[in-house]
Amino acid sequence: EHGASRFMMLLALVALTLAKATSRSELVVGTTVTGRARPELEGLVGYFVNLLALPLSVGARATVSDALAECRGVLLDAFAHSEAPFDHVVAELDPPRVPGRMPIVDVMVNYDDAGSDDLDFGPVRGRRVRLEAMRTRNPLSITFRELDSELQCELVYDTALVEDGRAEAL
Repeated sequence: EHGASRFMMLLALVALTLAKATSRSELVVGTTVTGRARPELEGLVGYFVNLLALPLSVGARATVSDALAECRGVLLDAFAHSEAPFDHVVAELDPPRVPGRMPIVDVMVNYDDAGSDDLDFGPVRGRRVRLEAMRTRNPLSITFRELDSELQCELVYDTALVEDGRAEAL
């Protein structure tokens, strides 16, 4: 009905939740995208990823439909410009820097729809192993994973900036 993906809906719900929890209507969400949009990169081995900064404006009184429309529009616009390296965006904006913190971005939100923890590379088989996140460069990082038809959510937060009770409430 809204022409939105599952990630757009999750992003909208995160934006609404954070708007209500923080009383902030303006939020910059960071998300990672693969950087293989150009055909000449398809045969290369390596990790090509870019960070997108999504400036969202979702008030605490917004409806889910309003938040979804905002997130969909911002995300589609960001995808259209996803080849602009995040470092260049930061250099152009030249925001005040805080050591140990990612510039511009308030919270990270990612979606991993790998489908299964089992990996199959022909004669070699493997299984994904989750490593404990020791530190985040943002006050809050949220990762949604779709594994074996189950949606999981991982919340990583900076304990110097976010209280445990507040994180549990989120």
